[in-house]
Amino acid sequence: MEQKLLSDIEAFRDATGLSEHRVGIILAKNGRLLERLRADRPFQVPTVRKIKDALKRETAIRLATQQSDAAK
Repeated sequence: MEQKLLSDIEAFRDATGLSEHRVGIILAKNGRLLERLRADRPFQVPTVRKIKDALKRETAIRLATQQSDAAK
């Protein structure tokens, strides 16, 4: 299993307060993403790469938004 990926996604979920389903939709267009990662379902390398890229992108967007809101 991609344990590091799962823990990164869970940290993102906790930081944003989004539901698991919503996080899966945002990162992989798959509302059952976390469930499937926990169940050791296989993912193809390009899919994992897309998820990691989306996680980086969404984290950066949300950090920028938080910083912008804090500056107001």
